Amino acid sequence: MPPRMPLFAVMSFAAASAFSSSSLPYKLHVAASGKQLHANDEGDMLLSTRYQSDDDYSRFNIEVVGGSNAESVRVRVVADDRMLAATPQITAGSAQDDDDTEHFIVHTAGDVVRIQSVASKKFWVVDDSPSGFVRA
Repeated sequence: MPPRMPLFAVMSFAAASAFSSSSLPYKLHVAASGKQLHANDEGDMLLSTRYQSDDDYSRFNIEVVGGSNAESVRVRVVADDRMLAATPQITAGSAQDDDDTEHFIVHTAGDVVRIQSVASKKFWVVDDSPSGFVRA
């Protein structure tokens, strides 16, 4: 198995409480490589750095979950509005149950963030391989 490096998304990213449905889409990049994340929703449904296309599969809407999960967010693919899920690979899964596998906590440090799965408590990481699959 290739080594894994932490995934840091580079962007201006406020605390979860600052998100609203009117927020602009975000592009997520791996800090170490600069590669952007892309959801392969028309194929294997996996989030990775394989494709470096500038399309709506590489843009994500962030929504606050609210309620008892007030600090967590949903991450949706702009192209098809599918929620990302940690299964443990990050996918635009078929279930779309809006459960803890599809809720994430965003930890910020300046313009760098770490994203953590609510279900597993694990942080997103990307394989240090040409495919760059994202897992939690």
